[in-house]
Amino acid sequence: MKLTYKIWDKQSPINSCPAKKAMTSLKITKNDEVYIIVNENGADWIVQTKLNAPYPGATIEESAQNHINMLLKEHQEETAVEQVEA
Repeated sequence: MKLTYKIWDKQSPINSCPAKKAMTSLKITKNDEVYIIVNENGADWIVQTKLNAPYPGATIEESAQNHINMLLKEHQEETAVEQVEA
């Protein structure tokens, strides 16, 4: 599993959804710092504001990386369980 993140400029579409529509539907304000976790297929997968980041860091970049690290850890644990059960 390969995940990356990008800091959203609030101008670019998210998976072809126009930025304004994405901001409205996700309740993102113009002052929010936002990161997007991109999955291994290159699709925008998780959109998260710094204020609501599940694994907050000192910066938006650190919050995004913390989130990715936890997702990868969970994925490794699930893979390990699947291998034991097989």
